[in-house]
Amino acid sequence: MIFTDTNILLRSVQTSHPHYLIAENALSALRYRGEILCIAPQNLIVFWSVATRPLSEGGLGMSPSKALSEIKALRRLFDVLPHKPEVLDLWQLIVSTYGVLGKQTHDAHLVAMMQAHSITSILTFDGNHFKRYTGIAVLDPARVEYKHPLKHLYFVAEPVFSAGPNTKLLEKNGSTFVSMRSGMALVCVPGYSSNVCLM
Repeated sequence: MIFTDTNILLRSVQTSHPHYLIAENALSALRYRGEILCIAPQNLIVFWSVATRPLSEGGLGMSPSKALSEIKALRRLFDVLPHKPEVLDLWQLIVSTYGVLGKQTHDAHLVAMMQAHSITSILTFDGNHFKRYTGIAVLDPARVEYKHPLKHLYFVAEPVFSAGPNTKLLEKNGSTFVSMRSGMALVCVPGYSSNVCLM
C-alpha cells in the first residue's frame, strides 16, 4: 500500500500544469504494478481548500460543485484511510521528536496516519518534507516507471475511443494524449501498429 500526497492529487486535475503528466504516469504505473493507493481525510480537506481558492491566490479557482465532483472521484479512485484513536498520540510523538515547525505539522499528521496503518511509502513531489522521518520511503513520481518488458511506454497518441466523463484529452507536442482519471491509461508503444491498453 502506498500513501498519496495531496500535491499528487492536485496535479492530477491540473491538465495545464507541467507536472500533470508526471503525476498521471506515476499513478498509472503504480496501479499497473498492482499497488493499492491510499489517502487520508486530510488530503481531501486540503484538496478542497486549494481547489476552491481563487487563481489570484494560488488556488485552482474551482466552483464548489466542481470541487465536490473531483472529491467524489478521488474517493472512488483511492482507498481513504479511517482515522484511528492512536493517530493523535503518534502525531504528538513525531512533532516533539523531530522538532516539527509551522506548516510541516500537516505533513507530520500524514506520517502519523501512515504509521497507524503500517504504511511505509509515500508518493509526493515534496520528498524533502518526508525524508527526515525514519521508516518512511519517499517515491518521486518522476522516477516511477512501468515494470514491463517493453522499454518505452507513452500515453496514447491517437484518440481511438469516445472520451467518457472521467477522461481528459490534452494536446502536447502536436499529439493528442489521453488521461484516464481511473489511474489507468491507454498507451502507445513505438513499433506497434495498434494501441495497447494496460489494465
